[in-house]
Amino acid sequence: LFGIDPSKPDTDEDGYNDGHEVFFLYNPAGKEPEKLIDSGFVKDYNNPVFDYKVFYPPNWAVGNVDESYRDILFSTVTGENIELRVLDRLPNQTFADWFARWAPDEKYQNLLDFQTKFGEKGKNRADNLVYYFMDDNRVYVIVYRTTDSNTVNYRSVMVMMARSFRSSAFAPS
Repeated sequence: LFGIDPSKPDTDEDGYNDGHEVFFLYNPAGKEPEKLIDSGFVKDYNNPVFDYKVFYPPNWAVGNVDESYRDILFSTVTGENIELRVLDRLPNQTFADWFARWAPDEKYQNLLDFQTKFGEKGKNRADNLVYYFMDDNRVYVIVYRTTDSNTVNYRSVMVMMARSFRSSAFAPS
């Protein structure tokens, strides 16, 4: 997906591990420091209703699950997908309270603090398969979905997508 040689930890031999470069949203196959978005290995999806943006592999299908654009699927040919959902949050509701209501089988204390490449703060599950971002009115949830197996083939894509997330409500300082 990112033009790398899986037999080499540093495809472009620039001294930085390919996974490290993808994590920081740089092109792992380019000799010069090049942003991943400028490499052609990802596109930037912009939700037309909720105005968030996220990078995704250009050969993945992007589908709007509902007419309100609250549920978007980024799908591979293998059937695995990454879902980005927008859920409402009550006024003055903390994320912990929202989480207790919407994820009753999960433990809030198991979530880790997370920050995107753009400085937007959120939470993630320790397995890096679920990420949460919150603004004044909504919670944005990014979830990795496997097929019938428990194999996670695109964990680095999931992390890359979460690291590239930015909402219109977020204004970097």
